[in-house]
Amino acid sequence: MATLLSAHVEAKGDAPCLIDDSGTVTTWAGFDDRVNRLVNGFRAAGLEPGDTLAIVAGNRAEWFETAFACGHAGITYVPVNWHWVGEELAYVFDDAAVKAVVAGHRFADVTRSALEGIDLRLGLVAGAAGDDILGDYEEFVAAHAPDEPADQRLGGPMFYTSGTTGHPKGVRGALSGASDIGPEIMGLIAAGFADIVPPDGRSLLCGPVYHSAQWAWSLLPMLNGSSTVMQHKFDAPRYSR
Repeated sequence: MATLLSAHVEAKGDAPCLIDDSGTVTTWAGFDDRVNRLVNGFRAAGLEPGDTLAIVAGNRAEWFETAFACGHAGITYVPVNWHWVGEELAYVFDDAAVKAVVAGHRFADVTRSALEGIDLRLGLVAGAAGDDILGDYEEFVAAHAPDEPADQRLGGPMFYTSGTTGHPKGVRGALSGASDIGPEIMGLIAAGFADIVPPDGRSLLCGPVYHSAQWAWSLLPMLNGSSTVMQHKFDAPRYSR
């Protein structure tokens, strides 16, 4: 099992972990299985601790799967602003020296346009058929073993600033990856949310998860056992249900 998920899988493996606005429900056991497959797949693709992966996807289950896989493989992931145009994406891909990209189907075309000249080891698209540039995410997950990955290492996010004083700037902290720290340290940080979001509660994510606040209030509570219900963007009638 992925280290940060093991306790939740053992306690409530069949309970919902992620629910997105397509109606997809992922259990804790299913989430752990897919995270393990991604870690093993990333390693098979040649991604190493300290490498950088960009996520250009909406509020969807695959975003969290990818982030958790990076968090157990020592990979730095960049939560990309999905409102950026191709030129802006290309700048961040180059500046962050990305070695892999995971794109949601809504953003596949603009992502492809921004990858020219990028030395990419892996490109995937979620929610759409793959091609020579961005392979099929589901096929990639299915192709790799669910075995518990060895030598799990902490990876984390590198958020980019808004760019009000020029180009956005990547902020890489000690928790981003490329260290010998185990992923358990992220669980200790997340424990600070336990009194705010109950471990058996649910977080509603309806703001863009590429923003550090939305990331913190959805992903960190998950580390304590809270499930996440997400909308790609806020929809009041659906929220009221």
